[in-house]
Amino acid sequence: MIRAQIPQDVTDYKEEFFFGLTLRKLIAVIATIAIVAPLYVIGKKFLDTSIIIYAAAILSTPIILVGFKDVNGMPFEKYAGLIWNFFTKEQRRKFIYMPMQEKMSSDINSVLLTGEKMLRKDEIQKAKKQAKIHKKTEKLEKRKSKKERKRKKNAD
Repeated sequence: MIRAQIPQDVTDYKEEFFFGLTLRKLIAVIATIAIVAPLYVIGKKFLDTSIIIYAAAILSTPIILVGFKDVNGMPFEKYAGLIWNFFTKEQRRKFIYMPMQEKMSSDINSVLLTGEKMLRKDEIQKAKKQAKIHKKTEKLEKRKSKKERKRKKNAD
């Protein structure tokens, strides 16, 4: 039986162009080779091989990231731009100190007051329940005392 993998989300589908690489990845690999190969060939005459390898890694990393890395569904260059703007440009939200009384709007005050009222209602209901329980226990005690008096009278 022939089976084919079908992606569940159509937007996740990426067409493979060459050796299982998408066109974006293939361009990134070619660009990296185009930068690193001449660097090695020219640099080995003047510098030690380990220094050339470090330089090649530093130069090729951004290109490989742009070609291969996706962050939250965004290409790396878009994500890097967002991070750059976050740290370099002025933020929309600014911290402004305000005293506590000015900070709380009338809506928040009303919510807090209704919350206090609800707490008071709960306390009142608990107090009523305790009062009912207390009344019941008093009635039971009165009945017991009446029964005991009757027994003493009958015993005398």
